Amino acid sequence: MVTVPHTDTHERGFDMVTVAPLTESVGAIAIIVLSVIGLAGTAEGAMLAIATIVIGASILMQGANTVSEYAELFVAEEAGMVKPGAIGGGITLEFLAGGAGVVLGILGLLTPVTVVLSAAALVVFGGTLLLSAGATVRASSIQSDSAGMSVVTQSVMRQATSVSAGAQIMIGVGAIVLGILALIGLHSVILALVGDLAIGTSLLMVSAGNSVAGLMRRA
Repeated sequence: MVTVPHTDTHERGFDMVTVAPLTESVGAIAIIVLSVIGLAGTAEGAMLAIATIVIGASILMQGANTVSEYAELFVAEEAGMVKPGAIGGGITLEFLAGGAGVVLGILGLLTPVTVVLSAAALVVFGGTLLLSAGATVRASSIQSDSAGMSVVTQSVMRQATSVSAGAQIMIGVGAIVLGILALIGLHSVILALVGDLAIGTSLLMVSAGNSVAGLMRRA
């Protein structure tokens, strides 16, 4: 069980807003850089495997940060404002997908089937983005309602979250398609790198959105 002491809740909330999105952004930028280097023709296999590992680690980090963020909603869940189990399922998905991505990326570095393993991981990452988009919208809505924001601020946050979730769904679908095409051998390395580049862009968007939303809630 995660507990948040009342004496330093605001301080810890501020630290989560500033530090967690920053670490996620660094991971997302690293993914984009690795993908671009691979697409430029420099050590494509190694860049693909390393990018897969970084994506998996970033998703794991995102799941861990989500746990800390949702700690503030446990009181609302006990009060009946959040359905029991709705939060935990999304967190479990991120941990499973992130762990699988890290394992597949490491195996890709150590075995000659790098492209196949990375393409399989890309399908997993795309499915995670696709399935977690709805949970992100619901969580943001609950957080904005419980933060006592004005109606205008809540409306702006919900619209921004909806746009971000829509982009996340599109990128998730695209990543699944690219991963499947890479698995069947159609320009495998290029398609897998493009998929990783898209995943990195999506993670960067989510990180930036979480940072802005967190600052608005605590303003």
